[in-house]
Amino acid sequence: SLSYVSGLRTFAAAVLWMRLEPMLHGFYDSVPLEQQRYVLSTVAAVQTLDPSLQQPFYIGAWILARNGRTDAALEMAERGVRENPAAGLLLTNLAEIQMDYADDVPGAVKTAARAVLDPNVVWLDFYEQHNAYPILGAIFRAGGRDDLDALVQDELLKMDAELGDQLHADAHDHDGDGTPAH
Repeated sequence: SLSYVSGLRTFAAAVLWMRLEPMLHGFYDSVPLEQQRYVLSTVAAVQTLDPSLQQPFYIGAWILARNGRTDAALEMAERGVRENPAAGLLLTNLAEIQMDYADDVPGAVKTAARAVLDPNVVWLDFYEQHNAYPILGAIFRAGGRDDLDALVQDELLKMDAELGDQLHADAHDHDGDGTPAH
């Protein structure tokens, strides 16, 4: 039946990703991301088998972008958002690639605004959101949207109050100027 085949695809994707992901953060940790092109075929297989997995879109798009393949990186990031339209991580990923590699600040601001303003956007946890918001704030500042940056900064302060000492010390530098925001 179709559900059985779908379950096998999801299982195969999970097995592939679970074998690859620890190597990215362990064995290959000292290898710069742009040099990890050899994982792209596995990333593509995982995306095809289970497009609901977010990390393969995130990592694959960055590998492509850092290798000068901006169009392919944008395509992968956009596909990730199409497959996972409520994923805050993938919206942030797309916005950052639009700004940093495609030089599309208006597109980046639009995508970043969706990540912040859409009530349906979900984050894996507060830490993922807390890591993404300074990036989104920088995009808003670059696009002249101080109103949206102020919203992000306010949300970061609320998250800081809730997460407190659970955050890494560097996590309090919300505007990237090297000085903790509080």
